[in-house]
Amino acid sequence: MIVVLDASVVLKWLLEDPAREPDTEKALAVIESVVRGGLEILQPVHWLAEVAAISIPYKNSLSTLSLGSLV
Repeated sequence: MIVVLDASVVLKWLLEDPAREPDTEKALAVIESVVRGGLEILQPVHWLAEVAAISIPYKNSLSTLSLGSLV
């Protein structure tokens, strides 16, 4: 199955903070399914710009390594 992810799902992967981000467990289950080969991700060309824009308020919670691993 192919899915298109909202930028908020990707942000939940980076933050991994269920107390701060609702549905983090569901977002992590999606990435686990991708790793196992159960899902394929199709992203529009602007997805990285969306994630970067959303992540600005969280800049102290996100490491440069985390953001760099998305590219």
